[in-house]
Amino acid sequence: MIALKIDHINIVVENPQVVSDFFISCFGFSKTLDTNLSGKWIDNIMGFSNVNTDCMLLELPNGSCKIELSKFHSPIMEVQQINMLNMQGIRHFAVEVKDITEVRDKAKALGYDFFSPPTEVPREINPKGKTLFYIKGPEGIIIEVAEFGKT
Repeated sequence: MIALKIDHINIVVENPQVVSDFFISCFGFSKTLDTNLSGKWIDNIMGFSNVNTDCMLLELPNGSCKIELSKFHSPIMEVQQINMLNMQGIRHFAVEVKDITEVRDKAKALGYDFFSPPTEVPREINPKGKTLFYIKGPEGIIIEVAEFGKT
């Protein structure tokens, strides 16, 4: 069997409103769902008892990417070390944009930090041209912002 696509990315957060505002303001996502999940069905899926989580779904206008934000009221999540670029596990996800400068300016205006300025990837690594930077977004979420074909 071959997968058809990645349906969504789930991020467990403390403050879904702050995180959703970031993705809406910087990348143009829209909120398509804002609800609470609880009951036997979610308990069975997750393998926990008494699951109670707020769930917010964000989607790009073209439907190419969905981000699901979850805030658990039960079971209580453990706060972990702030996400760093060299941590084991999923360290970041990448978003392709048309105008890398516009996204950087929006994120900077919202007070978010960057690991570096926009940097061009060497042509021997990506012959078509790629410029990128990393944002340290809300709650330590790391996002690679990439513009392709920029010279």
